[in-house]
Order: sequence, then C-alpha cells, then structure tokens
Amino acid sequence: MVGNVDPTGFYKGMRDNVAYPLLKQFGFDAAILVKTAAVFNPLTGTMSAPGTEFSFPCKALYGGTRKTNAGIEKKTKGTTLTRVTTKEVNIDATTLTIAPGTDDRFEDETGQTYEILSVSPISPGGLVIMWKITVVY
Repeated sequence: MVGNVDPTGFYKGMRDNVAYPLLKQFGFDAAILVKTAAVFNPLTGTMSAPGTEFSFPCKALYGGTRKTNAGIEKKTKGTTLTRVTTKEVNIDATTLTIAPGTDDRFEDETGQTYEILSVSPISPGGLVIMWKITVVY
C-alpha cells in the first residue's frame, strides 16, 4: 500500500463498478474454444484423435479493426505468415474461467470462429480485468 491508496482495492472497485457494468451493457455473448489434445488409450494402445472442443462462455467487446496496406496486415503465428485484417477483442475476465491462449479459438455472437493471434491481460495493479486478444478470420 502506497500512502492511503490500496491499489488492489482501487482497481477492484474500478473493475466492479466501471469496467464490468460497461461490458455487461455493451458487450456480447461469446466463447473461447479450447481443443483437447490426443489422449493415450491403454486398452487399445493407441492415441485418441484430438478434436473435441470445449466452449468457455464469456462477455466480449470489439476493440477495433487494425488495417495496413489497404486492409492487409501481416501477422506471424509460429512459422505461418498470415495476410489479413485483424480484430481486437476485449474479454471480461470474470465471466471467463480460463486464460485464453493462441492455441484456442474465439467464437463471436453470430457463431463465427476466429484464430487467436495474440493474448495480453489488461491488469492494472496486477488484477486481471480483461483479456485483450487479437483475432483473425
């Protein structure tokens, strides 16, 4: 605590009384889709095929669309070069029970799915308020 200000209490108040009510009012229902990995089956001695997706619901709000070169942006994910227009999405950290990752996908309110290119927490004072993700169709 610095002086008379408790940073955790201040940011918690800003989260609970400002950020979340705005996300609830203006945000939309969305989901982070997490794909399961292959699992070893001891009865057959083989690996199961991966592919089952679990859906983690959340509230989201678009942060904007970034464009360069007449709507084309170059983004690298792993060794893949992607030329696309990306969207930034802010996700309510209290409605999402996991931390999103770049191996997951984002599903918007229409059911459209997007690949997640980057994830960063918005965490003033160490308290995660929102997740900022960059997605591509």
